[in-house]
This record gives sequence, structure tokens and C-alpha cells, in this order.
Amino acid sequence: MKKMKNKLKNNLNIINPYFNLFENWKKEISKNDLDNSDKFNRLLRAMSWVFAHAIPTKEAITEIIKYNPIVEIFAGSGYWAWVLKKSGCKIEPYDNHNFCKIKNDYSLCPYPYYWLKPKTGTPDILKNNKFINYTLLLCWPPDEDEGEEAAKCLEYFKGSRLLYVGQKENGKTAGKKYFDILKKNWLPIKEIKLPSWSDSYSCELIIYNKIT
Repeated sequence: MKKMKNKLKNNLNIINPYFNLFENWKKEISKNDLDNSDKFNRLLRAMSWVFAHAIPTKEAITEIIKYNPIVEIFAGSGYWAWVLKKSGCKIEPYDNHNFCKIKNDYSLCPYPYYWLKPKTGTPDILKNNKFINYTLLLCWPPDEDEGEEAAKCLEYFKGSRLLYVGQKENGKTAGKKYFDILKKNWLPIKEIKLPSWSDSYSCELIIYNKIT
């Protein structure tokens, strides 16, 4: 069985243009440019709009696929869902599409652009018993400035496994209530560091099991 899993991991064909672009561009752009140049900051915001805030890797996608089927909330452009689906994962992405209502001042970005258009949905859909055997994926969930939507996901989700892509407590993602629930009810079992354009966008994929 272990040999079969290793063979699957090695043979998995992952299509991931954002990671490829990152690998090519990071050779040309210095860290100093990324952290201090307004031009590059605008470019990074454009990348988060067209692709995602977090950059998926083969290691992360391979790990996530182990836990399918997946339900994703805050799917945004659907980039992570698109990469996962192309890699053979069963995934249902949802988003409230509020980001489409924000004026887009990034001249490099289409408005809006979807890799895989998420179904319209809020954390409320997690109350559905349909998702009890799914794994919940939260990729760069909104912080408390946009309400407590991330915390609601943990409150409503009836399944037993969580995949969190974001920053740790006091960062740019989720908020205090989310992390309070997380520390009380969920146990981290694995962490995968993800690449980032700059320190301000650094994040991880953290896998949790619900404490029963």
C-alpha cells in the first residue's frame, strides 16, 4: 500500500501556472524590490486577484487530494479549486462573490476572472448534512474586518477535517474568534510551508483533525 501511495504521488500530473510563474519571476526580482517597490506591490495585488493570495505547490496539492472530497469556502477566483480538480480531486468551491463588487484598480487584471467559477454560497451552506463526510478547505479566509465569516465556517461545519491555507494568529487571515475556536476544537496534524512573493504574504497549509 505504501508503494502504491508513493507511485501515485510521483505520477501525479499537476497543472499549476501560478507556481510556474512564481518560480520564473522570483529569479528576476529581488526580495528588496518586492517588499519596498510600489510597482511590485501593485503587481502582487494583481497576482492575488487573478490567481490567489496563496501559491499552491505540488506538495500541498498532493496532500490535499488525500482528503477529498473537499468543500471550499472563500474560493475567490477558483484557482486552488481549478488546480485540485485538474489533479483529480473532487471539490465543490463556494464564494459570496463580494470581491467582484470591489472596484478593481489593477490595470493588469481582468474583472472578474474565474479559473473555476465557485457556486454562490456563504458559510451557511456548511450546515447541510451533505458535507459531513467532506473535508473543509479555507484558503486565505477574510479577517475580522469583514465580519466573522471564518469563525462561522468552524461553527457550522459538521465534518472532522480542516485544511487551512493562511497565516497564523494575528496575521492577515481569519480573526480572533476563528483562532479561539480552532485552539479549542481542532488539533493540527501537519504543516506545509508555502512559497510567497514577500514576507507580508507568507502562509502555510495546516491540516487539522476535529477533537472529539
